[in-house]
Amino acid sequence: MKATIDRRKSILVQIPDVIRQKKQELLAKVKESRTICGSLENASEIAEEYKHKVAEANAIRLAILKVIQDILGL
Repeated sequence: MKATIDRRKSILVQIPDVIRQKKQELLAKVKESRTICGSLENASEIAEEYKHKVAEANAIRLAILKVIQDILGL
């Protein structure tokens, strides 16, 4: 009986350390998640910029094609 009580006491003594460790692990995961979210937001903004530039390039190509067609009388 005393051995069981001693074993449970030793487990209870470890609980604060385990809680601290788990808290640190969770905080690290939160920081990592925030970093990932920030990267995703940046990637989204960059994708929008590229999309806009592609649209501009397409408009320029169409304008050039129209000029060439006008010159050739097509």
